[in-house]
Amino acid sequence: LPQFAHIGDQILARAVIHNQSQHSGGVVVKLELDDKARANSTNEQIQIGAGGSEVAEFPVTFTAAGPAKWIWRAWFADAPREFTDATECSLDVGFVSPLLHQTISQTVDGLSTNLFARANPQFLAGTGTVTIRVSNTRLSELGEAVSQLLHYPYGCAEQTGSSMLPWIVLSDVPALRSVMGGRSNDAARAINTGVERLFSMQTPGGGLGYWPHARHPMLWASAYGAMVLTLAQQRGGRLPEPEFDKLLSGLSAQLRKPDGNQGSLSDTCLALYALALAGRAEPGYHEKLFSMRGQLSAEDQALLALAILQANGPTEMARELLTTNRTSRRVEPDGFDCAPRGLAIRLLAWIRFQPESREVASLFDALLREQGDAHWGTTQGDAWALLALTEYSRRVEGALQPAAGELRWRGETIPFRLDPEQPLFDKTFFLKGDSDPLPAIMNSSSHRLYASAAFEIRPPGTAQPRQDEGF
Repeated sequence: LPQFAHIGDQILARAVIHNQSQHSGGVVVKLELDDKARANSTNEQIQIGAGGSEVAEFPVTFTAAGPAKWIWRAWFADAPREFTDATECSLDVGFVSPLLHQTISQTVDGLSTNLFARANPQFLAGTGTVTIRVSNTRLSELGEAVSQLLHYPYGCAEQTGSSMLPWIVLSDVPALRSVMGGRSNDAARAINTGVERLFSMQTPGGGLGYWPHARHPMLWASAYGAMVLTLAQQRGGRLPEPEFDKLLSGLSAQLRKPDGNQGSLSDTCLALYALALAGRAEPGYHEKLFSMRGQLSAEDQALLALAILQANGPTEMARELLTTNRTSRRVEPDGFDCAPRGLAIRLLAWIRFQPESREVASLFDALLREQGDAHWGTTQGDAWALLALTEYSRRVEGALQPAAGELRWRGETIPFRLDPEQPLFDKTFFLKGDSDPLPAIMNSSSHRLYASAAFEIRPPGTAQPRQDEGF
């Protein structure tokens, strides 16, 4: 037998029977299959002479995935108790088609909403699971972004810092506990692990390199790392004070390098925000960058406005940065650019500047429109969106209002109730591709609800149609 197989594979299961006795005659060979395979016939009688060997074969088709265990049995037809033998064999049965993931989100404004209206028909025809979530806060839409941040595989400064953010903001927004599930109990340990790894990238001058044990600092890594570490400290995280002070001093020193290699203007704006957040504001550099605002992108201007506002600087400077010169662009875009990051940073700045303004609502909607498969495509997109939306929840959305409704699925009615202590309802169902489930969410309250469906599906067949995902 092979070591593995896939659903739909057909093989000849073959056994060699050795007759080591002095007895000749008919030998009954039986193959006992489990639920992973089927065969038209699993019994055969063959003639074997004394000391001889013969082969028995059975055509088998694999029908289900999982570990398969089969038992072969053989005995003489005329002496079944005296001459008999058996053996067990095992192999793993897998799928031909890959496991596909898709998450769709929808706002439930009216009485009823069909959540699968925009689902890929390929998913509805496959087999797997779908998890339906309903919440009374937009933070429920952060579930996939949080998952992406927690599971990115690389340990560079950018992904180390970004993967810490869900744990850091957890204390600010209890609704995220439902999104993160049981993992929310690991917050302190996860933050401490991230802190240790970031400081393993500290260079002799205090700044951070991009990888552990770096010899030379990178301004962007120093600024982003300092921002994340400050946020962790503000929420109760423990930092090694000498190393953190050295990082902030090193970051300040990097701004003052006379050789012009201090990094792009974008990195400088991020550094100024990180220093202001840590209580080490640089008002002189605020003035300098403000005078160069025509060379800054809208994202850079928002970062500079955040630095000024954090340092309680002139409000008019922040207003000028946020309301004019939006069409400017970087001369040299950095490697972390993405549209969601720019929108999220501008949203953060406007929330800090005027949380009740129409611009906040406009940027909020624009950021959500940038979602694809319920996240923002890159660690930077997901990280800054997480910061912006949790700040939106805290300063704009305010206290959550109770809500109630029903989820209807294949004739079953499942009631749910949402409140500040339990802001998320979720339920997982199995899909078998045999019928269209058409789930309906009934909103019996006057408040808007937010729903999502997360599919994990294996599509039918082996040859899949072309998929247009917008690339």
